[in-house]
Amino acid sequence: MKKENKKTDLAKINTSLKREIKKRLLIEQELRASEEKFRVISDFTYDWEYWINPQGNFNYISPSCKRITGYSMEEFEENPELLLKITSPADKSLLANHLEEELSSEKVYHLDFRVTSKAGEERWISHFCQPAYNSNREFVGRRASNRDITNRVKISHKLAKSESRLRLALDASSDGVWDWNLIEDKVYYGPNWHRLLGYTDNDMKTTSLSWDKVIESHHNK
Repeated sequence: MKKENKKTDLAKINTSLKREIKKRLLIEQELRASEEKFRVISDFTYDWEYWINPQGNFNYISPSCKRITGYSMEEFEENPELLLKITSPADKSLLANHLEEELSSEKVYHLDFRVTSKAGEERWISHFCQPAYNSNREFVGRRASNRDITNRVKISHKLAKSESRLRLALDASSDGVWDWNLIEDKVYYGPNWHRLLGYTDNDMKTTSLSWDKVIESHHNK
């Protein structure tokens, strides 16, 4: 009878152990799946993402940092000052002040600055960061995203130069230039437009002239 009781007890223990092992295996599988999901989401972001802890050190840096700067995740982790080191001298104080202030701030920040890549190329970075909290609403640092906007800045500069040359050419001509940006509802008046309508430079200084007022004035006449 005792032997049968022992066998029964052993069978129950064995069944319980199998259930426990199965439960742990399921938990491990879910954990691996969760870790893989996190890895894919974080490591394959196109922008350079990072998480900096309250002490100012990196908890996480996405691999895209190398695509943008030429420096690897390991290099940034080993040297927390690397980002500031490769920042353009003209923008260094701006970024230094921001990095110092952001650690104790609950604001969302944005700034654009330049860095020099490992290959010696200038890169424009658009930086956004915000505070991060754990499930207990405890501050755990800041999450930041750095986007390479170099091409956009270059195009913008080229466009500005082109518009400046066009404006100089138009202003130097004898034609009266008037341009209305319908999207932004902004009006540009060249320096000669009022002269073609018989107004003097003094009229421009003493009278608030606009195209619609001039048209209305002539219509009333």
